[in-house]
Amino acid sequence: FAYKYRRRADRHWVRITAARAPDGSAAVVLTREDITEVRGAQAELATQAAELQRLALVAERTGNGVAITDAGRRITWVNRGFTRLTGCRPDEAVGQDLLTFLICARSDPATVASLRSCLRRGQGTRCELLSSDLNGRDYWTDVDIQPLADGSGATTGFIVVQADITKQVLLRLGLMASEQRLRVTIAGAGIGLYAIALDNGTVTYDARWARLLGFGPAGIRHLESTWQELVHPDDRGWVAALVADSRARGEETCHAEYRVRHQDGRWVWLRDSARVVATDTAGRATRVTGVVLDITARKAAEAASRMVAERLSLAADAASRGVWDYDLVNGRFEWNDRMHAICGIVGAGSADIRAAFRLIHPDDDARVRAEIAGALAAGQPLHTQSRIVRGDGETRHVESWSTTDQGPYGRPVRSIGVIADVTERVRRDED
Repeated sequence: FAYKYRRRADRHWVRITAARAPDGSAAVVLTREDITEVRGAQAELATQAAELQRLALVAERTGNGVAITDAGRRITWVNRGFTRLTGCRPDEAVGQDLLTFLICARSDPATVASLRSCLRRGQGTRCELLSSDLNGRDYWTDVDIQPLADGSGATTGFIVVQADITKQVLLRLGLMASEQRLRVTIAGAGIGLYAIALDNGTVTYDARWARLLGFGPAGIRHLESTWQELVHPDDRGWVAALVADSRARGEETCHAEYRVRHQDGRWVWLRDSARVVATDTAGRATRVTGVVLDITARKAAEAASRMVAERLSLAADAASRGVWDYDLVNGRFEWNDRMHAICGIVGAGSADIRAAFRLIHPDDDARVRAEIAGALAAGQPLHTQSRIVRGDGETRHVESWSTTDQGPYGRPVRSIGVIADVTERVRRDED
């Protein structure tokens, strides 16, 4: 039997053995043997066995793929996670080269070369790898490979843990692609970027912002006052007031369209969109970033359009015709005073396109809508005649002529036309 006793501050295990005396007498011989180290080793082995059992259970049930190899990279054991990743059963995987499952034709060559080098030297490594399962499905894994060694330090194999990171990698690659598209879009669209530190008034401009106004990399002072000096005198006051009011109200965004002087002396129209990106403890803005877009061409087109519309309106007034202009992109519908008079509506300026359609006589409504839809789809001029019910309830006959502008992809973007009251002519024809 064995018992444990305490000697001073130490605990020792002792084995006591009892035997009859060798001389055949009734005496009993007792021997005592210190087995503390043996018991300690047994306890350590039991602890290690329990730990190994726990690790084996974790390895088997983890969602990650786990494999163990010998020194020659031949697989000796895999868990269920490995099978889920690779599509290979344990009995099929055992005995095969580990790299058969880790790399594929689309794996990064530099990563594969580094992985091979570490395995040859018996070193651990961690990397991201593109692999392919038995069905040809590509997937990304975070691969952690660590060497196993015996008591002398010689490598006896490797343990490999694979975490499926396909979703994370695809998301990262998608964000990178989006950022690249954004950079290309910004560069191609004439968009400049800036940031303002409100505590000291310094401004950081990107190269595109400087090019919009003809500045070189070192040709502009990075101060908010520089910006204000460049703004057109007619716009400077209201732009400064708009910015000040926006900051005072604690608004996060501010938008404005104004003119800025180019280095060659001409005026450039900009659309400025700013956003507060940092505040102090009191909630006051401390940093603003923004983008500016050159809209000079758009402003010139709008001015030309207004000129054409004004001339058309003058000609229509002279001929007692109403004029309407429908911006299909922004949903704006404009008509002149003469059209208001024809339709019997009090007021001037903008109108709702739906209000205009409500004027059409119920018996003519379906036909007119179909004719308009067909003309818009085909991008063809339209000449039609119908009845309207004026605002005062009177039914009148009108005749209209319109034309449609199409955008770069063939979609209608604008329709403009004239309308005339032909009631008296229709009545004479009927008589």
